[in-house]
Amino acid sequence: MKRNHNILLLEKLETLLQGHDWNYMMSDDNRWYESGKAESQRIRECMEECNNSDLGVMAKMLYDKYDPSAKTHV
Repeated sequence: MKRNHNILLLEKLETLLQGHDWNYMMSDDNRWYESGKAESQRIRECMEECNNSDLGVMAKMLYDKYDPSAKTHV
C-alpha cells in the first residue's frame, strides 16, 4: 500500500509541476501572481510530503526536470 501511495504522490507532484506557471512572479496581473503563488505553495507542500516519504531524491529530480532555471545551470 505504501508503494501505491508513493507512486500517487510522485504523480501528483509531476502534475503540479507540469501545470505550474514558472514566470508568475513577473506578472503585472495580481490574479495571475496570486494563482502562481498558490501553485508554488502546493508544490512546496507536495515536495515536503515526498521528503517525509523518503522520496526526496526522486522529487528533486522531477522538480529539476520542469524548473526552467535548473536547465540554465546544466
